[in-house]
Amino acid sequence: MHAEQPGMPDEDNNSNNSILAEFLRRKVVQFAVGYVVIAWLLLQVADLVLPAYNAPEWTLQAIITILIVAFPPSLILAWLYNITPEGVELTRDNRVSRLPAKLRNGWVRFGLATTTIAATGIAVWSVWHTYLQEQRAWLQFVDEDRTPVIAVATVSNLSGDPDLDWLGDGVSNLVRDRLAQSRHVIVVSRPRWQAIIRDASADDRITRAKAANIDFVISGEILSAPDGLILTTRITNTRSGADVKSEADDELSPEGVLRSVYGISIMAKQALKVPYEEQVDSFAADFAVSNFAAYRAYVSGLRFFLNFDYEQAEQSMRAALELVPDFHVARYRMAMIYWVIGERDRAAVAMRMIPADAPLSERERGYVAAANAFIRDNDPAAAIDLYKALLDQFPYEVEARQYLAEAYFHDYQEDLALRELRILAEQEPENQFVWGSMGAYLTILGRHDEAMAPLNRYLEIAPDEPNAHNLMGDLHREMGQFDEATRYFGQALEIEPDFTLAQLGLAEVKAVLGDMSEAKERLNAVIQNDSTEVEDKITGAFDLAWILRAEGRFAESSHVIASIADELQA
Repeated sequence: MHAEQPGMPDEDNNSNNSILAEFLRRKVVQFAVGYVVIAWLLLQVADLVLPAYNAPEWTLQAIITILIVAFPPSLILAWLYNITPEGVELTRDNRVSRLPAKLRNGWVRFGLATTTIAATGIAVWSVWHTYLQEQRAWLQFVDEDRTPVIAVATVSNLSGDPDLDWLGDGVSNLVRDRLAQSRHVIVVSRPRWQAIIRDASADDRITRAKAANIDFVISGEILSAPDGLILTTRITNTRSGADVKSEADDELSPEGVLRSVYGISIMAKQALKVPYEEQVDSFAADFAVSNFAAYRAYVSGLRFFLNFDYEQAEQSMRAALELVPDFHVARYRMAMIYWVIGERDRAAVAMRMIPADAPLSERERGYVAAANAFIRDNDPAAAIDLYKALLDQFPYEVEARQYLAEAYFHDYQEDLALRELRILAEQEPENQFVWGSMGAYLTILGRHDEAMAPLNRYLEIAPDEPNAHNLMGDLHREMGQFDEATRYFGQALEIEPDFTLAQLGLAEVKAVLGDMSEAKERLNAVIQNDSTEVEDKITGAFDLAWILRAEGRFAESSHVIASIADELQA
C-alpha cells in the first residue's frame, strides 16, 4: 500500500470537478449555450425567409445538419482559443499536465474523440435519413413536376349545435376561394368533391381521393368547449395518409371561426410550397366576419344553387343583400341565378347595380367583368375574351371555363364550347355539371350518338339528381324513342315531383303519343304553380295553347296566353 502524500489531492475523486472547472475557465460551457441559442434563432429566421426565395425543401434540413456537424469542432476551438479585446488568442496554460490523470492518457483522449465523432455522425445520419425522409414522404407526388391537386372538404360541425351546420360550409368555401387564386395549385370544385365522397365513410374519403388522383385533402372539425368553439384543421397527403400540417384554434366565437380562414390558407400554401409572393387575399374572410348574418345567407344560397333549388337560392341571396346592400359578390350570384332560370333582363339589372369600383378581389373582379359583357351587354364575343383572360391568370378555374364554354355556345362556336367542356372533363372527371352541359349541347346540336356517353356518365355520378334523368329524357325524345323518354322523365319526377323541366318534357311526349288529356293536365300544373320560373311558365302556356288550338278551342287558347300577360311583359 502506498502512503498518501500530504498536500496532494486525490485526482480520481476530484477529476469531475477539475473537468468542469477547466471547461468553465476556458468558457466552453458559455460558448455551447450561446451556440445553441444562436442556432435556434438562425433556424427560425431560415424557416421564415427561405420560402421567399423559393428555396428547395431540403435547404432547411441541410442547415440543421451543418449546425449539428459544426457543433463538436466549435467546442474544440472554444477549448483551444479565447476571444479577447486584442483578438483571438490561444488559451494560456493549455497543458496536458493540468488535465485530470484519466484524461492525460493518449488512448483515453483518442477514445473520447472517436466517441464524439461517432455520436455526431449518428446524429447527422438520424436527421438526414429520418427527418428528411419523412418530409419527402409527405410531399412526394407520383410526378413531382405536376401541379398538386387539393380538395377542401366541408368542415364537420361536431359542436352539437345544428345552427352552426352552415359554418363548416362557409369556412370551406372561403378556403377554397383563397387557394383558387394560386396558379400553382389545382383546387377541386365542390361538386366534384361531393361526387367523389358520395356514400363514403369518413375513413374511406382519403382512399377515394387518392383513387381520384387528388394529392391533398384539407379537412377539419368545429368542436364545442366551455370557453368557446375549437376549430381543428389538417392537410392530409393522400399517398402516404400522413398529415402534412395540422392546427387547432380554441376559444373562438362563430365569427372567430371564419376569421381563422386566413391562417388555414397560409398553412395550406406553406405545406404545398406555393411561392411566397402569392399572398393570401383576406378581404373575403374579413367581409364575412364583419357581415356574419349576410354571409350565412350567402352560403345557404350557394348550397341551394348547387342543388338546382333556384327559388330558395334566390331568396337566400336576396336576404344577404337586404342585410348588406353592398355585398357585391352576392349580387353577382343573384344575377347568375336569374341567368340560369331564363330571366335575362333581371340578370342584367342585377349586374348594373355592381359599381365599377366595387371592392373585390382580382379574381372576383374578373368574373364580374366577364358577366357584364355576357349578361348585361349581351356580347358573348367580349365575354369570351374576358373569360380567357381570367383563365390565363387562374388556369384551373372550373367556373370560368364553364362560362367560357357557354359563351362560345351562345356565339355559335359550338365546337370550341365542346372543347372547353372536354378540358374540364379531364380536370374534373367527377363533376356532374360538366357532363350534363356536354350532353345537353350535343343533344341541341342533334349529335345524339355523341350525347349518350356524357349523359350516361352524368347519371352514373348523380343517380339521385332529377336533371340527369331529365336530360336523358330530352335525348330520347329528340331521337324519337318516346317510351324511353317517358321512363326517364318519370324517374326525374319520382325524385322531385315539381321538377318543371321534366313536367314539360313528359307533357310534350304525351301529346306526341296522343294522350292529350295527361299532356294538358301536366301543362296546367306547370302554369298554375306559383313557384314555376317565368321562362318555364311561358313555355308551358304556349304548349297548352297549341294543343287547344289543335282541338279547335281557340277562345280557351287565347285565354291561356292572356293569363301570362304579366310574364310576357316582364
